[in-house]
Parts: sequence; structure tokens; C-alpha cells
Amino acid sequence: MARGVVDSIKMLAGEQTQIDYLCGYVDGNENIEQAVRAKLDAIEPNQEIVVFTDLFGGSVNNAVLQAVKGAEGIHVVAGMNLALILGILFAPEEADTETLIHNSIAEARKGILYCNDLAVEDGVLEEF
Repeated sequence: MARGVVDSIKMLAGEQTQIDYLCGYVDGNENIEQAVRAKLDAIEPNQEIVVFTDLFGGSVNNAVLQAVKGAEGIHVVAGMNLALILGILFAPEEADTETLIHNSIAEARKGILYCNDLAVEDGVLEEF
């Protein structure tokens, strides 16, 4: 999943050097705790980062939360989707990270829709 999101970002916005990913339980990453620790150890000291995980309470999310316990400048966001990551990735750099995350989550939620509830005329969304 993580690789797919990064590939989608590359397709939409080109190569992004400030983003990295970890695919849990594939590519030999069976020990997720060790894989998470290795990624976090590669981060420069005092660098502020946002870590996205797929599912709150899932094994990857739990491993990240355990690894960053007490660390400063590391923000963990569960329930990632492409809109959320793009919103954060392309936000103005001067934005406060916590505020940016909260605002981006609110905006990304607006894009989660049950499309059957939308008015459709001749197979085309009226609002589209």
C-alpha cells in the first residue's frame, strides 16, 4: 500500500525527495519493529517529520507509536489516504505542522463519500 501511494504521488506531482516509505510484511520486512526503527534511525536529528500509517491500532501503527515514544518532532497520522498526504506535502512550509495536520485531515475527510448518495443523471454526476 505504501509503495502504491508514493507511486501515485510521483505520477501526479513528479519525484518527491522529501518522502519515503516502508512496506510492512513484504520485501523481507517481516520484523516490522526493526524495519521502523531502521527508517527512524536514518532521520537527521532535530528534523520534523510526519509518519503516515494505514490503520490505527494496526501492527505498523503500533510499531511506529512504540518507536517514537518520547521523540520530539515526529508526528504520527493513522488512516492515510492520497488526498491527505498530498495536502500535507504541498502545504506552505511556514505552516505550523500540528495545525497543518489537523487542517489536512479535515480536508481529506471531505473527499470520503458514499457515491451512491450523490445525484446521478444519465450516468453522470450532476455535481461533477
